[in-house]
Amino acid sequence: MSTSHLTDAPLSKLERQNLHASTSRFFREHLSAAMTGTIVLAGLIFIGTTQLWKWFVPVGKPREYIFPILAIGIAVGAWACRSIWIDVYKALQPLPDGPTPVERDLAGGVAKVLTADVLRFVEIEEYDDEGAGFLLELADGRVLAVVSQDLYEFTHDAELEDGKQDNRDSFPQTRIEYRYAPHSGLNLGIRGVGEPLKPIGLVKTDKHHYVRTGRKGPRRFIGAEDGTFYEGTLEEVLARLKYTLRPLPTRDAEGG
Repeated sequence: MSTSHLTDAPLSKLERQNLHASTSRFFREHLSAAMTGTIVLAGLIFIGTTQLWKWFVPVGKPREYIFPILAIGIAVGAWACRSIWIDVYKALQPLPDGPTPVERDLAGGVAKVLTADVLRFVEIEEYDDEGAGFLLELADGRVLAVVSQDLYEFTHDAELEDGKQDNRDSFPQTRIEYRYAPHSGLNLGIRGVGEPLKPIGLVKTDKHHYVRTGRKGPRRFIGAEDGTFYEGTLEEVLARLKYTLRPLPTRDAEGG
């Protein structure tokens, strides 16, 4: 009979550092996206204006109006990216309801450690530099999603350098130990503590997993999110997350 155990363990120094880093990651990612979008649009407007100047403005030269053109381009770019800038602004505002979940995790100083049996799993192909991922069907009736750039070495197509150990059988396994933050649910680490387990297939996150609420609403991700527990069987979760299961290439076919 399969069993699952959930215990508490003190946060390590590295886990504390990762939790601290996560508090500013959202702000950095959105600020980077907002600035990139604004600069790209401003640049396109500047280039287009200077190239077409002679057709629309028969007097003067574009270089005499560099700063006004740039100012207009930045203003238009910022307006076009306004939903992202709004997210940046919100990230800077203090929460009215007290400490954030991550702050509560840091104050509590403990991590949850789940040891559970894994029945089946599928591999999630990387999308947009988010990292490799897996959907693990647990014996307790849930499916755990893990997505991280730390999981590349466990994927079916992991690149093996000369002399490097092949770790593809070390995770996922028939039993796992998963550490996570109790309030924020952030993934603090996962490892196999059982026997090697073969994937039943491969799924791919794609642009259709990013949907908008309304015509101009912010994009919302509907795919597998790192550290999330989903209720149901693996097939039910795949259907809910809009994933299509595909056969996984064999290692022999890949020359691995």
